[in-house]
Order: sequence, then structure tokens, then C-alpha cells
Amino acid sequence: MHNPSSRRSSRRRAILVGRATRRLAWAVLALFLVASVPLAWSRGGLPSLVTLSAVDAMPTTSVSTTILPSTLPRQTPTTVETKPATAPTASPVIIPPQAGPVSVIRMAPSAEAKSAIPIATYNKRPLRVARTITMVVTAYCPGKCCCGSHADGITASGKSVKTNGMNLVAADTRLLPFNTVLSIPGYNAGNPVPVLDRGGAIKGNRLDLLMPTHEAAKKWGRKTLRVTVYEYVK
Repeated sequence: MHNPSSRRSSRRRAILVGRATRRLAWAVLALFLVASVPLAWSRGGLPSLVTLSAVDAMPTTSVSTTILPSTLPRQTPTTVETKPATAPTASPVIIPPQAGPVSVIRMAPSAEAKSAIPIATYNKRPLRVARTITMVVTAYCPGKCCCGSHADGITASGKSVKTNGMNLVAADTRLLPFNTVLSIPGYNAGNPVPVLDRGGAIKGNRLDLLMPTHEAAKKWGRKTLRVTVYEYVK
């Protein structure tokens, strides 16, 4: 027969051994967790101990990560807020105003300025317009048919009829003195000619143009023209 006290002692030892074994197993598991948690944390977290929650209804997405390990030191929950990516805003493009047609306004010179501008020359001397006169213009030749006894080839001013290539005029020297320079349309191509002669019938606003032949003088006839009177530029 077995001793009852011996049986109770064996059972008690078995219970104590079982408890010690379980405690040892829990201690080993706790050591394993303590050693493995920092390694897992450095590699990106503990998937089995992490709860993720996302709220998609808000314009700004909020991701809350809560760490609940029972064996870790107490950590403050971390909340990371991320804003949705927005398209880059294009910088405003400034278009410079296009240059339009440029209008050049030329101011007409005054009468004084016009008179000061040399526009012609005679004997290489610059001339400017002094005035214009409306005159009755006829023509004559240096022969006896026009000059009579004064057909000696010398004008009333003492100059030869061949002066200026026989391009000269007779005028009333009270109005236009000798050596006054004129321009008559249609005579000497409009170039300046001098007053070097006069005549008994040439009075007032009358001019007589010297022509090389009597036929040329007759062909000219009688004309009323606007004559330009020049003066020398000093």
C-alpha cells in the first residue's frame, strides 16, 4: 500500500514544478519581446502591435499611428498630417505691349526759318528767298530789231550780254536794282539769273528776258508769272 502522505508530497512537488516552468516560460517570452521590439521599431514599426486609422472624407488626410505595446516604455502617440499634393501654380506670363506703328510728325519750319535756309546759289554764293512778286514777263534779243542803236553787246549795267551764258533780265531798277537775283519759271530751267539791263518800256512789275535770237523772243511771248526774288546769305 502506498503512503498517503508520500502521494500528497509528490503531487505538491509536481504543482510547484509546473508553476516554476510556466514562470520560466513567461520570463523567456518577456525577454524575447524586450529584445525584439527595438529591432522591429528601427525597421519600420511593429505590424502586429500597430493600429492605423484614416479619414478620407476631409480635404486634408490625417493618418494617426498609435503604438500600444504592453512591454515597451510609455510613448506619446504620434500624429502625422499630410496635405494632398496640389498642381503647381503657373507663374503669370507678362506679355510686353507690342510696338505699334510710329508716327513721325514733322513740324513745318516757320517763315523766318525758311528764309534762313540757303536754297540756291549764284556765282557760288548761297541765296535765300526774300519775296515773290507777280510780274508781266516778255522777252527780247540783243540785235538791232529789239535794242536799236544800243545793240552793242553791252547791257545798261556795263556787263556783256554773254554774262551768265546770256541768261539775264531787264527790269525797272527802281523796283529791282542791278545785280538782283531772280528765278523765273520756264527761263534758264528756273535757276537764278541776275538783273543786268533795263529798258524804256520796262516799268513797274515788268520783266524782259534776254533770248539768244529774235525768234526765241517772239516764241516766249507775254506771260504773267510768279517771280522769286533772292537775297545773299551773309
